Amino acid sequence: MVSCKGKDKILGTSSNSILLPAEDVTVDYIGKNLDKYGTGKETSNKVFKILQLKYAKTIFGALNKESKKATIYFQVENQEKIDAVNEYMEEFNEHLEENNIYIEFAKILELKDGTECIIFNSIPKKYLLKSRIPKK
Repeated sequence: MVSCKGKDKILGTSSNSILLPAEDVTVDYIGKNLDKYGTGKETSNKVFKILQLKYAKTIFGALNKESKKATIYFQVENQEKIDAVNEYMEEFNEHLEENNIYIEFAKILELKDGTECIIFNSIPKKYLLKSRIPKK
């Protein structure tokens, strides 16, 4: 879970063995350093770059800190990594009162080159409809 201050709290879950601890960076910094955070691949429309899943906490933390709306593509190689990022997303969303964004799973997509991606949307709280927030 990432709090609204962007601090990473270790919860002892399996997601922590796959995802790196959050770095305190900005969305702009991530964009300027895609050689570190990206995979070097892009989607067919060339707008979206594919990011490394191990940086999910950093990326969601930066989006949360800045209350940014975004569509995020992470490359995934296996079900364990898909499960880890989904678990982290659920933990993150359990603390919506503290956070500035809600993370929504969009879909899993296979690109033309065979790269499998898991896609999420970050939605600032001010744009959320109460009906869209899942019940606990």
